[in-house]
Amino acid sequence: MSKSPNPMLESHHSNLTVGADINWEDIRIFLKVAEVRSFRTAAAQTGYSPKVVTARINALEHQIGAVLFNRDARGAELTTAGTVVRERANLMLASAQSLRALCDRRQPIRRTVKVGCTEGIGTFWLLPRLIELSESYPGIHVQLDCETRPRNVKTLDVDIAVQLDRPEVDPDLKIVRLCSVHVVLFAAQRYIEKHGKPERRADLVDHNVLEIAGAQIRSEALELDKLGRDPREFVNLSLNTASAQLVAAKHGAGITAMPTFTVTLTDGLVHVAEDWALRRDVWLVFHRQAAELPHVRKTIDWIKQAFDPNRYPWFRDSFVKPGEIATITRDRETRAVREGYDQYA
Repeated sequence: MSKSPNPMLESHHSNLTVGADINWEDIRIFLKVAEVRSFRTAAAQTGYSPKVVTARINALEHQIGAVLFNRDARGAELTTAGTVVRERANLMLASAQSLRALCDRRQPIRRTVKVGCTEGIGTFWLLPRLIELSESYPGIHVQLDCETRPRNVKTLDVDIAVQLDRPEVDPDLKIVRLCSVHVVLFAAQRYIEKHGKPERRADLVDHNVLEIAGAQIRSEALELDKLGRDPREFVNLSLNTASAQLVAAKHGAGITAMPTFTVTLTDGLVHVAEDWALRRDVWLVFHRQAAELPHVRKTIDWIKQAFDPNRYPWFRDSFVKPGEIATITRDRETRAVREGYDQYA
């Protein structure tokens, strides 16, 4: 896979050209590899596989006509040509950020805010809150992008990101810890009636387990491989989205790990194996310059309110059992937390 730098290309690096058909995503991946000096680390941080990252860098090198990295066992180092491309790519990024800010300030009608969020929290929690934002401020157009991989705020992938993995410190970014989300094991009542209720995590080996895996999802925290049996014997279904996971769980397909606030969305789920729980931090990330724009600032403040532990106790650092959450949502005037989801699955 390793390539030797082309001395002719490097000696004429001032003549390097970027074709109009080059994908900005390839440039974003290139900048990440240049930053971390590793294809594998860049893959983990961008949500792509190492194979895809390698293929996209190879394609970029082909389009530009120069070798951009020297690859060896120690990692990836920029060639002379790669250094030039990085400089130009950063200039492109700075220009795009300035142009975006200028357009946003001069736009006379609706102003768009791009929000990226991990798929489960985005679909089942943030979306209803952003609908309320649009109703309260009709001049703001929200573009919600739900994916499991973290979105890149610095490269204008989105204006605001809500994610489970804390990003690396960057002087251009503001990183705010929003709250805690607690994950526990659930099973549908129909599953329990047919297969019984596991009282402990160790009992999972005698049940059907639904596994969810993907970027930002710590499926390994359940430690299924330490229960004394091969997980392939009792993991009957593997999924990569929270929406598919909820549908499967509600249909009685098995036991699965979901946030405690899931009980605010739908009935029929029972907290099982109560000796296991996982706490995750939820992070808000935005560009410091973008936050100066009024519509972005308003959206940031609205998102902070959406995860306020004082209003929504299930986001506290201390654990609140799903049964207590269900009681809270019945007894308190918590505005329509399940509206649109009660019949989802």
